[in-house]
Amino acid sequence: MKQNGMTLPEVLIGLALVALLMSLMPAFAGMLDRHRLENTTRDLATAIRYARTRAVVEQTGVTIKALEDDWGNGWVIFQDRYRNISRDDAGPMFIERKLANRVQIQGNGSMARYIHFSAQGFPNQKSGAFQAGSLVVCSPRVETKSSKLILASGGRLRMSAMKTGCP
Repeated sequence: MKQNGMTLPEVLIGLALVALLMSLMPAFAGMLDRHRLENTTRDLATAIRYARTRAVVEQTGVTIKALEDDWGNGWVIFQDRYRNISRDDAGPMFIERKLANRVQIQGNGSMARYIHFSAQGFPNQKSGAFQAGSLVVCSPRVETKSSKLILASGGRLRMSAMKTGCP
């Protein structure tokens, strides 16, 4: 005789598995948010180091600028011979990276919008003064962790882990 349907133990085991998977979802989402935060921090640090290297190799000014004046939207790296923090028609664009705006990146001082490297690899403001500061990379969904990228006046970049969320 052919049976259709499921027995009570099969249904209970299926419900138990669904309940177990549902209980793991918040932890998995948190893990994804932390992973996204770490990857964005590494990507931005790599982009800043690339811009500095490109300036030295090309022997010309290179700027990494926040897209739409918000680092959370992404950044663009371009040749900036005249230190006017805008892409000139003659100068090439090296990299443009757009982000899905799931993280917040906040810079202090002139680093709130751009970082410009001279041909010697030193960070300079638009006025020509040295540029130093930090960028904080955080996520509103990760309350106990953020990262800080600190740029020294000599052009060296270092990363620092913070045990707090977004400021």
